[in-house]
Amino acid sequence: MLIKKIANQIPDKVRSEVLLTEKDIIENASPTTANANMQTLLKIWHTFVEPHKEVVQCPVCLSGIITNFKQLKPYLIELENDYQKLKSL
Repeated sequence: MLIKKIANQIPDKVRSEVLLTEKDIIENASPTTANANMQTLLKIWHTFVEPHKEVVQCPVCLSGIITNFKQLKPYLIELENDYQKLKSL
């Protein structure tokens, strides 16, 4: 699946209000289920990107999700910029 297509699966509201905030949960997530940022990324990933897959708990799998979000981040920012431009019209 193309990265940009995956980024498009995440709704504007989630992207704006959760992922791309000053908290920067993508950069501050750590691959442990005790980390609140990781829990948020897990919920988003399994709700919008892979809803058909089982929620994972292993640190290697969690690291993979963090890596995926880091790869998505430039596309999420691009989508957010476009969304904000359209919203301001």
